[in-house]
Amino acid sequence: MEMAYRLILYIFLANVGFMMFSLARRGFRAFSGYIAQLGVLAAFMVFLLGRDLVALWSVAVAGAGIFVLVGVPMLIQRRIEALISEQRFDEIEPLARWKARVVWSDLNAHLLDIAVALSGMQECPDEAIARLKALIPRGEPFDGTTRVFIGITLFHQRRFETLLEILLVPGGSWSTYPFEELIYIVRALLETGRHEEAMEAQEALEALVPGLTPDQISNVVICRLIFFAMMGWHQEFEAMVEGAQAIVESLPPALRLYWRGIAACYAGNGAHGRELLESALREARDQLPESWIPWMRQRITGLIEQEAFFAGRLVPRLQEIRTARRDGFMARVAAGASALQPPELVERATGQMMKLLLGVFLLYIAIADQSDLLDLMRFGANSGFLVRQGEWFRLVTYQFLHMGWLHLFMNLLALKYFGPPVETLVGWPLFLGVYLFGGICGGIATSWAQDGLSVGASAAVLGLLGAAISLEFFGGARAKALSRQGQISTLVFILLVNLGIGFVEKGIDNHAHLGGLAGGALAGIVLARVIEHPGFMRAASAVSLIFVVSTLGLSAAQFRNYLGDNRYPLRLPPMQATRIASSSLRLDVPAGWSVESGQSPQPGWEAMVLNGPFHERFDILTGPGGDPPDEVVDAYIEHRTKALMEAPGVQFESRRGPISMTFGAMPGRMLVWRLRAEDRVIAQVDWFVFPEDRFVLAQCLLPTGRDELYQPLMTRIMSSVRVASESAR
Repeated sequence: MEMAYRLILYIFLANVGFMMFSLARRGFRAFSGYIAQLGVLAAFMVFLLGRDLVALWSVAVAGAGIFVLVGVPMLIQRRIEALISEQRFDEIEPLARWKARVVWSDLNAHLLDIAVALSGMQECPDEAIARLKALIPRGEPFDGTTRVFIGITLFHQRRFETLLEILLVPGGSWSTYPFEELIYIVRALLETGRHEEAMEAQEALEALVPGLTPDQISNVVICRLIFFAMMGWHQEFEAMVEGAQAIVESLPPALRLYWRGIAACYAGNGAHGRELLESALREARDQLPESWIPWMRQRITGLIEQEAFFAGRLVPRLQEIRTARRDGFMARVAAGASALQPPELVERATGQMMKLLLGVFLLYIAIADQSDLLDLMRFGANSGFLVRQGEWFRLVTYQFLHMGWLHLFMNLLALKYFGPPVETLVGWPLFLGVYLFGGICGGIATSWAQDGLSVGASAAVLGLLGAAISLEFFGGARAKALSRQGQISTLVFILLVNLGIGFVEKGIDNHAHLGGLAGGALAGIVLARVIEHPGFMRAASAVSLIFVVSTLGLSAAQFRNYLGDNRYPLRLPPMQATRIASSSLRLDVPAGWSVESGQSPQPGWEAMVLNGPFHERFDILTGPGGDPPDEVVDAYIEHRTKALMEAPGVQFESRRGPISMTFGAMPGRMLVWRLRAEDRVIAQVDWFVFPEDRFVLAQCLLPTGRDELYQPLMTRIMSSVRVASESAR
């Protein structure tokens, strides 16, 4: 269950982190208090994960924190929005006060000020608007929020002239208005007969479409439908209604019928339009809020009274505008719709790479032992120790190995997400080049930072992520559209969570992650400019193919040379004579191994510890001898067997020996214990040497169950053991 709880906590942490990142992008000043609250909650979850305090109670506490800081404010906000749509402004203040108490942000405090200003809106609307205007200026985003509420209240009161007087900036460019204001400005311009300006404002609104949220796009669609109706663009209106757009179909039938009548009237077909409006009014009593009926009837009355004005002046003017601006406007609408279409992703190379990773993994688990590190090393795991010895192929081969199904699944999932956008944008040859280059950069970072083993495609996948982020920042419009539709927040957030998990969880190679990310980002910066020029892109694709083929070919050739006795630890390294000061022990140590003083078990004994590059450990003890060797070994076997069987986290499997051996002129014995710890098979090889009146014990802990592969190296080490006499010291 602990793994399930950890997964739940990571999901919680991901959501909290994404909210913090998104809020910071919207403006740290306005949300600093809320970000701090979420940061404390995130730190608490990281503390639980780092201290291994993951249990049901910790998940429950974290979930409760998310509900209080995220769920409750969302519920309050939805209720506030419902009250606004129902024009119940006097009921907003208590909810805004509770939201400000739960979420400590300057923007929520400002929302409370707005709610207080709106109190009494029904009785004294002018005073309420004056109080709202007094809240300006406070800077953004506070002034923008205030202006939106001014637009909402004046719109519901149908005070369109006042709305335009407050929101319109004389001589200002339409491109400077935010989406929330343009929605109300367009409608107000239409209602006040300023159709040329409404045309320009609607065009500015359409230009914002590629960067809007789904909810905002729905509002644009409704605004466009009303725009077509009140501009007399009857054909375009009918095309939208018959186009089966979900947002249009969600409108009540009476409302659709009503705007169809408006479109007919403004197009010059007044009689038909009035018939439709009367029908809509009859149906509205059962389908629409009662408060809507008066203004619908009022509009019908106005159309009848102004029939001559419509026929003689307004309709001809609207037809002129349509003739002059229709094609350009519809082209802009089509461009916005095209930008919203999800790209047709190409994932041929991505799919083949996923199959290759799965195939290598299946081959590996079929012919090798996943719990044995030497098998992982034999298949090409990365290691700084071995790379520095000339085994460069490991910078490539490690990318195709994985330690378990979960490790493989996570990397395949990430590759499925990040691969197709990059492949679609740069083509499969450059995709393979970026993938391999990112993996090599990650391998180099690991080799520079550590000697232990590292496997997995995560560095290569993060290389694709780095390339996608670079394309977002430095690429043109095509790059931004395809690299996950401009979702830079999502990309960066996934990166931060990935690195965060690497710092919290054990056994994750963050050096490879950072190296792969840096390599992919560098490649993405170069490709951001290359893909804008077809000639350069063809040349880069050819270079990428040469790089991929040559790198894989050279790596395969070198890998083949290290399959036999030429691999570690069968390949005997240079030895160096070593002695610790004040110790009588002398021995030869392999290159790449370290030596340190050990802890003596009792007075008169001496200890030395040798550490290998892959967690091999030799504990060498020497003390006074004199007892028969067989008695010493038998007593040790009894004591050691009991200790291993009672050791927590260690599973005793078998023992081999004692086996009599000689090291030079010195007699000796060897014992082999096969153990399992943390789902890893390990071997402990104990050597006994009896030089003259001394006794030497070497306890060798090896990261494999195939201790015979270490026999030549261990024999060389033990044969070099010397115990210096007192006079020699």
